[in-house]
Amino acid sequence: MALCTSYKHLCQDREVLKWSNTVRHPPRNRVFLYLLLVGILFLLATPSILAAAFLVTSHLPNEVFSHLMGYWLPGVTFSTYHAHGSIQDVAWEGLKGGEHCLRYATREYTAKLVGQSDGQDMMKLCKDVPVQIHGRTLFTDFCQDLGFGRGVWGFWVVDFEEPDCETTWGKFIDLGCNASLCNESPVRCFESHLEHLQAGSNWQIMCTTTPADIAGHHFSTPVNCYNSANTGTYGVWDIVDSSCGEII
Repeated sequence: MALCTSYKHLCQDREVLKWSNTVRHPPRNRVFLYLLLVGILFLLATPSILAAAFLVTSHLPNEVFSHLMGYWLPGVTFSTYHAHGSIQDVAWEGLKGGEHCLRYATREYTAKLVGQSDGQDMMKLCKDVPVQIHGRTLFTDFCQDLGFGRGVWGFWVVDFEEPDCETTWGKFIDLGCNASLCNESPVRCFESHLEHLQAGSNWQIMCTTTPADIAGHHFSTPVNCYNSANTGTYGVWDIVDSSCGEII
């Protein structure tokens, strides 16, 4: 204290330096409060930003909205559903064809319905919201609610542009009259091997649903199908032939 009385200007300079350091280096708790305030302001502003973005995109044409959503979320098919003057934004997510064919030239597709429904029945939306498959707009053939956490799923039976499911018949072999594989009537029996059958597909269903044209006759299904472990699946047809005569 005596030193400050003798050298008053030194004490004044020390006080000024102390104040300057305080201004340049604020306490850590004050920095924390600043950061906390910025975070709170950001959280308060986020809903408004999202709401504004929703209002802008929801009034875009369907094509533009779908394009933007597809850019932001690739692999998700979006559709816009209009009901009672309001816009419900839902999407078919994970559209995928079945691993095996359902029947001849036919495959089943599935997808999950996701998005905001604004209280609308998701099962109804499942039936009303279309999807694009092979360039065509299709509505679900049926819907299924798998329960809490698994959601509502749509199913489509697609019977066009499925070349991997188009089985064909090989050469038709004339087995002659009254063969044991055919019906008991004056008929000529034919047999053919089923070609292009995918591994894992149900041979019975694929056989009975593959059409055939034999000697000017069209058949939507064989009269009989059988499967050989060594040579594969075969179809059998009978054609009425008066030359075969009556069975004795």
